[in-house]
Amino acid sequence: MTNDKQQIDRALSLMDRVFGFREFRPWQKEILKSVLSGEDALVIMPTGGGKSLSNEQA
Repeated sequence: MTNDKQQIDRALSLMDRVFGFREFRPWQKEILKSVLSGEDALVIMPTGGGKSLSNEQA
């Protein structure tokens, strides 16, 4: 089982490879950490906030 840091690093690597983004937008990393730790999350993001990237299946 991988830890949260490894999963976040993998997500960041995948996001860079597929979309060309080398860092998360504000709050994306915190949202990802919450979901990876098993917490429920209701996230309301503005246009351009990275919803599509947050929604992709890896």
